[in-house]
Amino acid sequence: TKDSIRLIQISNNLGVLFEKNSVFDLAKKWYIQSESLAKELGDERSYYIARINQAILARKTGDFVYSESLFEECKPYMETKGTINERAKFYEAFGVLFRSTGRNKQGINLYIKALNVCQLLGDEVGLANLYRNLGLCYLDLNQVDKAKENLEKALGFATKNNLQDQVQSLLYDLYEWHKKKGDTKAALT
Repeated sequence: TKDSIRLIQISNNLGVLFEKNSVFDLAKKWYIQSESLAKELGDERSYYIARINQAILARKTGDFVYSESLFEECKPYMETKGTINERAKFYEAFGVLFRSTGRNKQGINLYIKALNVCQLLGDEVGLANLYRNLGLCYLDLNQVDKAKENLEKALGFATKNNLQDQVQSLLYDLYEWHKKKGDTKAALT
């Protein structure tokens, strides 16, 4: 019924709200509630959305093994039944897990998949995030030219879309890039 579907969405949205405010125990509670309701009602899409949100939460709380197992569980569904936008967000979130665990090359592969989708959709905010993530991966891998190229693309999209927090973060990232190149004087200009 419509009320049941709304209850699933409300439970999931409460999880997102608590997660954004770093109240992780309540976020987990609401994601599990959303997952249980979705499973009970046979709502496959909502079930996997709740599982992905739990994977992201597990990554944020440092439970990388559980996070990866959830992402792997959800991957077949996302790649066959997820909307194109859901797929982009899934690939990006999974890529963040790989970067968080030092597996930058795997993260890059997923970021590129997400980037292709965002380019197709014309999602410039998504492109700003993904180019930044790519730039940071390349910086971690000491591939400084690729890092700069991607960070500058991210800065262009962030500036164009007035993403002030992102612009500030990217300016710091470019400062770090200059430092890595050993050009500390240019890093401060």
